[in-house]
Amino acid sequence: MSGIRLQPGAPRHYGGSNRTIIKQAYEMLVSDRTAFAKKPIGALVTLDKVFELVEGNLSNEKRTDIYQIAERFKNDSEDHGWALRVAKAICLLESFVICPARRPISPPCWSMKWARQRP
Repeated sequence: MSGIRLQPGAPRHYGGSNRTIIKQAYEMLVSDRTAFAKKPIGALVTLDKVFELVEGNLSNEKRTDIYQIAERFKNDSEDHGWALRVAKAICLLESFVICPARRPISPPCWSMKWARQRP
C-alpha cells in the first residue's frame, strides 16, 4: 500500500497503514466486489481482484485510465475482459516496479535492468 500512496495524485493517508494484509485477505472474502467467500475453495486471487480492493487509494488519473480502457474494450468480442484485467494488474505493479531503489530486494526479472541504470 505504501507504494500506491507514494504515487503522484494518490490520496494522502494519515496515521499508519489503513490496510494490513490480514484486513485485505478478509476484505477479499467478504467484499461485494470480490466475494471470494462464495467461490469454491482453491479459487485464485488475481491482481485484478486486488485492484478492486485498493482502487480507492489510487490517483484519479489512474482510475480514469482504467475506466477508459474498460470503455474501449467493453464491446470487443475477442477480448473477453483481458485488456481490463491486465491494465488493473499493471496499474498495481507500477507502484512496485517504478521505485525499485526503495525496495530492499528487486524482483529477479528486473534486477539486471535496474542494476545497469544505476550509476
